[in-house]
Amino acid sequence: MTDGIFPSTARQAIEKMWPDRNLAYKVVRREAGHGSLGQPRFVAIAKWCGAFIAREAKATVPSSCVWLNGKVAHCQTYYEKAIKSAVRSPDPYQEMVALG
Repeated sequence: MTDGIFPSTARQAIEKMWPDRNLAYKVVRREAGHGSLGQPRFVAIAKWCGAFIAREAKATVPSSCVWLNGKVAHCQTYYEKAIKSAVRSPDPYQEMVALG
């Protein structure tokens, strides 16, 4: 992901998650806490059925546990495992997409 540019893979993932694929939307950069280590976040905002809806795309990096365990080459992230094991209602619009 290039800083300030909305990657095509993120665009495709967000467009796939809209309730209507033909929605016009605006993309903005979002700054959040320190958990994503400065990785770019993009939020797409659209109006649907009289209200605003949003979808977010962000880059993720492998956990430091990956490096600690010597599995750097695998570039794995524990994000999906954490989401699947969370005690909460699943988000039907959440999806992991490989960028590049």
